[in-house]
Amino acid sequence: NKSLNIIKTEKDIEHTYYGGFSKGTVIQDNDNTYPIEHYINKGIPENSNVLGVIEIEDPEIKNYKYKNTVVSGSNLVKENNKWIRVHQSKLSIPVDNEKVYNIITKNNIINVLNKNKITEFRDFGETHDKQINYELDRFVQKKLNKDI
Repeated sequence: NKSLNIIKTEKDIEHTYYGGFSKGTVIQDNDNTYPIEHYINKGIPENSNVLGVIEIEDPEIKNYKYKNTVVSGSNLVKENNKWIRVHQSKLSIPVDNEKVYNIITKNNIINVLNKNKITEFRDFGETHDKQINYELDRFVQKKLNKDI
């Protein structure tokens, strides 16, 4: 019986719902590789999987080293064929806070190349699934209007 490390209590929740990757994180973008800051400094290459770039500096973001990649705890990572938050992984080690970068991709996947191995993360938007996004938008709107 395999148990999935899912959010069950407030201790399981990373309270920043945005984050990213440290400078120098290498992104596999189609047949090319770029450090994540390349997209800010030099722009998005033609035929890239990347749609946009976000630079985030927030002292509330908790960063972790996950398989030698510094990434925010709120990012989704595919571990053992399941999507979990980085902060939920036993492989994650807390590290000092620093500016992070995130990207938005055409398929919501960020392939990080580290030591010739790819680790799959979700992008800033996490999903383009219209039904999921509709439900989330509706929930937020109801909550903001105290209809829940």
